[in-house]
Amino acid sequence: MQNQIKSNSGSYLLEIHVKKPFKIRGGRFAGCLLPAGYYYYAGSAQRNLSQRLSRHYKKDKILHWHIDHITVFKDNVITNCWTFEDAPKDMECRLTRRLIAGFGFKTLIKGFGSSDCRGCLSHLVQGGQTPLADFSF
Repeated sequence: MQNQIKSNSGSYLLEIHVKKPFKIRGGRFAGCLLPAGYYYYAGSAQRNLSQRLSRHYKKDKILHWHIDHITVFKDNVITNCWTFEDAPKDMECRLTRRLIAGFGFKTLIKGFGSSDCRGCLSHLVQGGQTPLADFSF
């Protein structure tokens, strides 16, 4: 994870390496197959940003957020995290749109992480077989 987070709120972008294909086991997206590769998940925390990010890195947790169904697998590793402290909630939407428009990333699971969003198909996108070399916004 990045350096110490000073703010209580903001948005973030997780880079997750899925080492081998797997199916989501539970929740609304049970049975969805994710191929191996790099995925990017945009989220936000209106409070407790550092606690939210720390939770995402844990493997042993109660499944609450959509992303938990991916991060609990031992072969799926968060390889990078960009934080945008004090950013408004819609920053997660702007991050997702930037990855799709600017890098050609694809949405594989409609509604994933975006159930409270009316403008995005998903807040999880697939970026291919290599990690994103640099992301600036």
